[in-house]
Amino acid sequence: MYFGDTTSTTVYSKKIKRNQPLISALNKIEVDSLKDYYFNYCIIMTSGDEYSLDFIKNSTKKSINLHHYYLKQLDDVIQLINSNLPSKYRFQYLNKDEKQDCKL
Repeated sequence: MYFGDTTSTTVYSKKIKRNQPLISALNKIEVDSLKDYYFNYCIIMTSGDEYSLDFIKNSTKKSINLHHYYLKQLDDVIQLINSNLPSKYRFQYLNKDEKQDCKL
C-alpha cells in the first residue's frame, strides 16, 4: 500500500446481533467525544504506525486518525473487537507506555 492509497481488503467479516454484549460495550465508549486527529510528536511523520477508527452510531459517523498515538478509548475498542476475532485476525495496537509527551 502506498501513501494516499485508499484501497482496502476485507479479511474477516462476521455479523453481530444488536443485543450482543459487544454492541452495548462499544456504545458505552464515548467515541463521539474524541478529537478527529491525534499526533505523537515523539515519532517523525514518516515513521510509526497510522491508525484510523471509523465509527457509525445512529447514522452519525465519527472518524478518528492517530499517528503512532496511544488512546485508551481506541485500545478499549480494539480489545472488544479482538475478543470476537480468531487470533490470526486480531489487531495489534500500541501499549499505554508508548512515549508520546514530546513537544514541537
